[in-house]
Amino acid sequence: MTRFKRSNGWGKTAIITMLLLLPFRLAAQELIIKQFVQANEFIANADRIKDWSDELCSIVKIQGAEIDSVAGSFDVKTRGAELWVYVTRGTRRLTIYKKGFEPLKAEFRDYGFEKGADANRVYRITIIEKLPETETKRSAYFNLGAGFNAVGMMGPTVFIGFEFGRHVVEAGATIGISKATDITIYQTDNATYWGTYDYSAMRFFLCYGYNVEASPSLLITPMIGAAINNISGSEVKRSNAGDLFGKVNTVSASVGCRLSYCIGSTVRIYAMPEFAFGVKKDKSFDVLKEADSKIKSWGEGVGLSAGLMLHF
Repeated sequence: MTRFKRSNGWGKTAIITMLLLLPFRLAAQELIIKQFVQANEFIANADRIKDWSDELCSIVKIQGAEIDSVAGSFDVKTRGAELWVYVTRGTRRLTIYKKGFEPLKAEFRDYGFEKGADANRVYRITIIEKLPETETKRSAYFNLGAGFNAVGMMGPTVFIGFEFGRHVVEAGATIGISKATDITIYQTDNATYWGTYDYSAMRFFLCYGYNVEASPSLLITPMIGAAINNISGSEVKRSNAGDLFGKVNTVSASVGCRLSYCIGSTVRIYAMPEFAFGVKKDKSFDVLKEADSKIKSWGEGVGLSAGLMLHF
């Protein structure tokens, strides 16, 4: 008589666990072709390769992901962040491999090249990585940045922001380190001497932007904003009573365009030129900016800042 040994339950548990994990194993990460085009680029003599028929190969330049290998190619070379794949005339398919991802088949005919690759041409393929179905892609992020204003109100800048979809809202401050010194103020109607001041400034701003992806790593963000420019003066000489020019607050609007480059999953470097123009300003500011052009740049004119952003 055949005897069966009673199971202790571990076998069933292992089978159930494998069945539960099966959908996660099937949801492997994918590579996706974002762009496949023929580029109007010249191939330098040093980069040309001939095939077995002594005909010049074409080059398929792949960017956007670190590829392990490519099947269907004549030769493969690495050029900086790009992979140059040499193909012969009539090549119809490339199979692209990366560890941890499903193989990606790039069919020339799917992108309008019915006869496959031509000879001595340049093609460009941009690849992006698709998240597994088990992961959810976030639609909202926080930005935290620090930089330096090199033009206009010179000084360190800090800001915090919120991204939802392509929209960006940020608020921050610029602490001016440059000063305008020995500004002499006269009463305009009779040229009476009022006093001599040293001035410094600080800016508080709020801005809105819209992200445009120029490449997988480069963002172009047109921005508009408004700022309160706090210009503070301290008297160094005085002949009349009253501190009429001690504080001047102006409101300015700005338009700019930020360029930010991703150097990691959470770090970006950025540069932002902008132009500000006065919206609300009092007579004191008009007097001061005539006395010193540096004071005018604290509320109006061209500005330029650069720095680092954390995107999380």
